[in-house]
Amino acid sequence: MVCEPAVLEMLPKNPPFSLMGGLFAPIAAQELPLCGYVDRSFFRTVDDLASYEALRAEFAASPPPLAYLPR
Repeated sequence: MVCEPAVLEMLPKNPPFSLMGGLFAPIAAQELPLCGYVDRSFFRTVDDLASYEALRAEFAASPPPLAYLPR
């Protein structure tokens, strides 16, 4: 995420929080600029040990074609 320094001040003070509900929704409700970018490259969220293990299994079964890694 890339943001203006003022956005950091808007982050909820008590984690955990949701980026959607705790940051993006209030920004949209205040009608402040909010932009996005569609990235079609490989992406997986790894938030915990279970998602990390799932990603390891996915890579083991079918490694993704990552052009920036040597073969």
